[in-house]
Amino acid sequence: MNSIIGVSIVICCYNSAKRLPATLEHLKKQIVPADLPWEVIVVDNASTDQTAQVALDVWGDFPGAPLRVVSEPRAGLSHARIKGFEVSQYEYVSFVDDDNWVAENWVETVFRIMKAHPEVGACGGKSEGVYEIEPPEWFHQYHGKMAIGEQADKEGDLTDTRGWLWGAGLTVRKAAWKELIQKNFKFLLSDRKGSQLSSGGDNEICYLLRILGWRLYYSPQLTLKHFIPQARISWEYLCKLASENGYPLIVVSRYNKFFRNNLPISKSEYLRHWISSLRALVYRWLNCEISTNRRKIVGSRDQLNQLMTLRYIFVWIRLGPNGIYEIDQAIRCLKKG
Repeated sequence: MNSIIGVSIVICCYNSAKRLPATLEHLKKQIVPADLPWEVIVVDNASTDQTAQVALDVWGDFPGAPLRVVSEPRAGLSHARIKGFEVSQYEYVSFVDDDNWVAENWVETVFRIMKAHPEVGACGGKSEGVYEIEPPEWFHQYHGKMAIGEQADKEGDLTDTRGWLWGAGLTVRKAAWKELIQKNFKFLLSDRKGSQLSSGGDNEICYLLRILGWRLYYSPQLTLKHFIPQARISWEYLCKLASENGYPLIVVSRYNKFFRNNLPISKSEYLRHWISSLRALVYRWLNCEISTNRRKIVGSRDQLNQLMTLRYIFVWIRLGPNGIYEIDQAIRCLKKG
């Protein structure tokens, strides 16, 4: 059964009672053509606060579009996204984070872009940072890690260039999603889970759609403001983000190798591949400019890269050749299917 043409806004929430009101108030300002149906779905992802009730209270009896709150008890942003797809009724499913304040033409622009480009499985836009406190000068070089800024230098297809889109403001065609689900693929990444900072789920969705032949599209006409609280404007937060993403970084790297036709061909090659890759990682870490400097250098990209590389090495060792082989096989099987 085909989905109804329209836009479903899905907000995945974990303990979002404080952040959600501003996000919903911006959605209530949408200017939408009378003949364009849309809805808002709040996915309560194992919250322990009043997220669900706050959502209902803020939305009230707003006549522009209905709002539903659904529960997803399995912790993890990827689980929440899946629930959003399951319960949404419209063809264009737009994921808006609980700290995203979308422009008043968001719904109409999503609809127009997706309708005009039937080959596009997912589209995304640009974001502007809004900060609870004035960020230090060094912070601005890490905007990309906070999903702030532009994702390309011009509007258009970025499937074969950048190759992925941020989860903040990511819109996915339900027909593309259904094709993926029919393959019975099991996601390799859970994305954010509660207070854990693991990420990469947005990358994985984009990579999977590309494997199935769908295109990715960027439009600076899709604009949102991304609210960054004080707790995230710190060197400690960025270091924690780097240290908790070893496994996602490995999975993303395997997808990238797949697209470059650079995965080992036979299982017998994996031990040699694993050893040579480990040597390269250790060499990169040892040759980091500050590898012998234990002093914290706030804002140092080199120190952050060193931390990420070290975490990557630990997870690479834990997975071993068999674990890397299993990741690659999961990706290959989707292509074969």
